[in-house]
Amino acid sequence: KKLASQSVWYGLSTMVGRFLNYLLTPLLTYTFLPPEYGIISYIYALISFANILFTYGMETTYFYFGKQQNEKKIFDNTFSMMLLSTVIFSSAIILFRNPIQHLFKLDFGAHYIIMMAALLFFDTLSVIPFAHLRSTGKAKKFAYIKLTGIITTVLLTLFFIKVIPGWYQSSNSMLHNFSALIYSPPLTVSVVFIANIIG
Repeated sequence: KKLASQSVWYGLSTMVGRFLNYLLTPLLTYTFLPPEYGIISYIYALISFANILFTYGMETTYFYFGKQQNEKKIFDNTFSMMLLSTVIFSSAIILFRNPIQHLFKLDFGAHYIIMMAALLFFDTLSVIPFAHLRSTGKAKKFAYIKLTGIITTVLLTLFFIKVIPGWYQSSNSMLHNFSALIYSPPLTVSVVFIANIIG
């Protein structure tokens, strides 16, 4: 019964998350030209490979040793190691963004590589806390936090793509001035990454 209950919560967070992201696809492909949307696909493809390097199996290690030894000590040690390595890896990506751009023959701005490093940083640092929730059987909390992050990302993406440009063109000077602080035409796929980083 416990296994079934937890499986429902873990599965629910994954399915709802993917469904919400799937709903964004028509909006993104309608808003951006194919080469621009290609940047999103390319960056997320790089992230999926880089995640392997960034996490280097520490999630599995935490599950294995956390059950056998002092879980708090294992959590502290594992998280500290990942924090240190993530800072080093992310800093290296930012520092060597131009060589990386040439190595992978990326024909888009280096600022996207900085955003990729930021996404990898936050994604990696969430791995051990999420593993801890799973290890301690807190499936509902796991699902709530996952879904909150996903919903925040989706809502912010909609806000940046639909609301802010409308405010920028508004005759209301207050709305226009506020939107001008965070937006200047043309709209770029940067907003998708910014929404994801905040989420």
